[in-house]
Amino acid sequence: MMLMNRVPSRGRFVLLPLVAAFTLGLVFAFRATTEFQSLPSPDGRFTAVIEYSSWRSLVPMVPGSSSDKPGFVTIYSSDGRSLGRAPVPMLQLARDFQWEADAAEIPLIARWDLSRGSVTVHSQ
Repeated sequence: MMLMNRVPSRGRFVLLPLVAAFTLGLVFAFRATTEFQSLPSPDGRFTAVIEYSSWRSLVPMVPGSSSDKPGFVTIYSSDGRSLGRAPVPMLQLARDFQWEADAAEIPLIARWDLSRGSVTVHSQ
């Protein structure tokens, strides 16, 4: 007689929600972001927020190399409207961020047209 390992029907009702909760937890963990730095514009009308995916904090790194992880920069208007997001291959590259009269730029990475509310990402 072959014995089959079967989960009792009561166990299925416990196991299924646990698997679903674990899966949802993973999805949210990989979507969560952590703010690295915030850069207000000189006139205070905009703010550039530099972020990275929170799960990257779990990856071991050499001391002093936390700014080597990839991330993205989003510019927000004072009313909270996003003017576009641009990826940066390393967070430290966002330190070259420059505000201009009606634009913002990370040289060789992205340029925002603040009057139009758009971003142009340069080829990487």
